Amino acid sequence: MAFYIFLNMSDFIISKYCIPFLSSDEKAYFYLSNNNSLHKVSRKIYDSVCECKKNPSSISRIPEKIFQKLKTVNIITTVEEETNYYRKIKMDYFMEVFSHQKLLLTIAPTSDCNFNCPYCFEENKRPIRMSDAVIENIILFIKRYKHLEYLYITWYGGEPLMAIDIIEKILNRISIEIPNIKISHHFLVTNGYLINEKMLSLFSKYPLNSIQITLDGNKPRHDNLRKLKKSGLGTFDKIVRNIDCILKSMPSTQISVRVNLDKDNVGDFENIRNELLEKWSSYPNITIYPGILRIEDTVNKCMGCQSLLHDDVRDLFYGLTEAVNFYPVLQGKGCSATHLNSFLIGPLGELYKCWNELGDSKKIIGYINDQDFKNKDLIRKYVLSANCFEDEKCKDCEFIPICMGGCAFYRIKNMFDNGNFDICSLYKDNGVIEKCICLHLDKLRIKTPSI
Repeated sequence: MAFYIFLNMSDFIISKYCIPFLSSDEKAYFYLSNNNSLHKVSRKIYDSVCECKKNPSSISRIPEKIFQKLKTVNIITTVEEETNYYRKIKMDYFMEVFSHQKLLLTIAPTSDCNFNCPYCFEENKRPIRMSDAVIENIILFIKRYKHLEYLYITWYGGEPLMAIDIIEKILNRISIEIPNIKISHHFLVTNGYLINEKMLSLFSKYPLNSIQITLDGNKPRHDNLRKLKKSGLGTFDKIVRNIDCILKSMPSTQISVRVNLDKDNVGDFENIRNELLEKWSSYPNITIYPGILRIEDTVNKCMGCQSLLHDDVRDLFYGLTEAVNFYPVLQGKGCSATHLNSFLIGPLGELYKCWNELGDSKKIIGYINDQDFKNKDLIRKYVLSANCFEDEKCKDCEFIPICMGGCAFYRIKNMFDNGNFDICSLYKDNGVIEKCICLHLDKLRIKTPSI
């Protein structure tokens, strides 16, 4: 008891970021979302901490040695420390959001595509290619940012490689006319069909950090959904061959293969993933991951997935945990759409905040040649409102460090357009985070630090 004489025990609490759980074999763990750490404990300590979460005054009954160990790893903390942590992540977030040193540009050089996917947002629209005048204005737009140190560029579409000449013009002009700025992160979103020598040559000169290529499931399903526009032929085999070429030619580029899943094909993912990983087992720079769309209150054909309710997504998620490592990752920067200096540039030079809004005239915030933005209200919604720190439910959530508020696009729909989207992390669903962590431990056979 002498130890506690010098402490005001009412100051101490069990961290709200401490998530206790029991594994299937009744082993006891504490997962701390604020530092992404995992601690194995005795059942006695586990029960004691769980009791203290319900009744903070019980902390005074924890033995001194255990108290000190729990405090050292931040399981036991104070309200002040917890408040300071929250202020820190909020400050860090807004420093990122309002940074004048970074400019994040997603550029769609064309709305055209060589595929005829049934769910495409550009369906039945006249394809548009970016003009030299818009390219000129992109260069002038970048030059406006006098304190710029980091330029992030993502190529998007349509299918951006249908405008490889435009991409080349923009990259050449940035290199020649703004030589003091290096592209800090260079990213390509492509359907993967038009990988050729010209593309590989261009991106050897201007290296890509990462490429995202999408498959719509296994070969029969993909070929049924992602057909060539002109011939109607399937595209799966050509895309896989092209990924081979990229892996051989671009060893420093991370290749992310997104496999779109819905209720009908979730069971195929493990086979697809294993088959492709076996094929590319000698390449450390490839990742194959599931693409799951979760939609609550509208029909949305984005990314090739059927509209899915939250319960459907949870079921899919459970079906994937055996095949995919879903161990949590700390999130710090939030969605790029919430950053003040983050823009999507359409082929006509129109500006948007979010990828989901490309082609929606109501969501245009201005044009690349404008001296000022026209739709400042939408900008304010993304920058000031579409974050977890403005949401009362999020403020006290133990998952905030590994979530950071989710999708800003759907958050805005909830806040301003009467949306009813469940944007919470799936980790919050009962039993999900426990299953993800336990499977991670089983796969890697990691020994967890014990208290």
